[in-house]
Amino acid sequence: MPSLPSKILARTATAAMAACLSIAPMPASAQIPVDVYYITSGVRFFERVQVGFVEISAINIFYDERCADPSFCLRSDDMLISVVLHTPEGLTEVVLSLGESVAVPGGRLMLTSAGTPPVDYGAIELNKYALELVYMPDEEFSE
Repeated sequence: MPSLPSKILARTATAAMAACLSIAPMPASAQIPVDVYYITSGVRFFERVQVGFVEISAINIFYDERCADPSFCLRSDDMLISVVLHTPEGLTEVVLSLGESVAVPGGRLMLTSAGTPPVDYGAIELNKYALELVYMPDEEFSE
């Protein structure tokens, strides 16, 4: 005769299996849409690159106040750069703050990484940056 713990285990396993088999797949029309976005890594300053549906050139760093050790940081732990959008209408400058998205033609653009670790003292040479930018198209462009 099986012991009490093995009976409980057998009942639990049977109940779990029955619950899994009774779950029906969600209809395609009710599924949550996946966010569409485009990540471009390794972007160098003064290099023209395609990020999603826009072409950009990173041209300036206003400041890089990222913290090497955030627990001891007295700065804002932020980075502010400017990029030029190349559009059929001409060139447009856009300022990007680390982690904040900005409206651009057809969607939003965000600087997500400098591509180089922060330093406490001194400046980072421009050629050391390998920016990561994310483009999130508006809904009508993502379909």
